[in-house]
Amino acid sequence: MRWMSINLVLVCALSVLTAGATEVKLVDEGVAKCRVVIRADASATERLAKDELAKYFSRATGVGALDGSYPIELKIDTAGQLGDGGFELDVRADGATITGGNDEGLLYGVYGVLKRFAGMRWLTPGLRACAMTTADLENLQETWSTS
Repeated sequence: MRWMSINLVLVCALSVLTAGATEVKLVDEGVAKCRVVIRADASATERLAKDELAKYFSRATGVGALDGSYPIELKIDTAGQLGDGGFELDVRADGATITGGNDEGLLYGVYGVLKRFAGMRWLTPGLRACAMTTADLENLQETWSTS
């Protein structure tokens, strides 16, 4: 019963992103309205980041495949502005982007978004992630950097 109530709270919390004054629905009536996007020649780390974001987003919201129209793009910063391990989250009306300073930064970005906004926690290696808190999705524009 506890897991069911947590999932219901997370469905409500993850269903909307706010990008300025525009509201973007990620989940509507149990149907995913978003999808995770990577480039065609993505690295193994970029593919892993996509799989992890899709898997844990689906667990948190209870939706199946993320096959909606709102793109959540995952990419690595080739200009070097974010530094090793740094990442940036950019939410716009036409899509969201998680950009990592390198492979490690992209994974930090995906897990950071899942932790902060979906309440996911990984308590021990090999343990399934579990939802610990509800999400606050206001003002998602952020840059995290290790430098």
